[in-house]
Amino acid sequence: MQTKIVEQADPTQVILDAKALATREGVKLNTVRVWEMKGVAPKSFRPGGGRLVRYRLSDVIEWEQSHMNATA
Repeated sequence: MQTKIVEQADPTQVILDAKALATREGVKLNTVRVWEMKGVAPKSFRPGGGRLVRYRLSDVIEWEQSHMNATA
């Protein structure tokens, strides 16, 4: 199954899984998992308290901007 992101959508309503985040950031899925373990990944949540990790696009954008500012 492919995950599609619509940039015009409300970023607070767009939800990404770890694979979509990895694709967006140009990294391997395992890298996202390592970020999660180290506590440096974007803010995430687990629907229903389950195992699956999800990310709101708005949180990912905020995380990206904070990392750009930190390296600039």
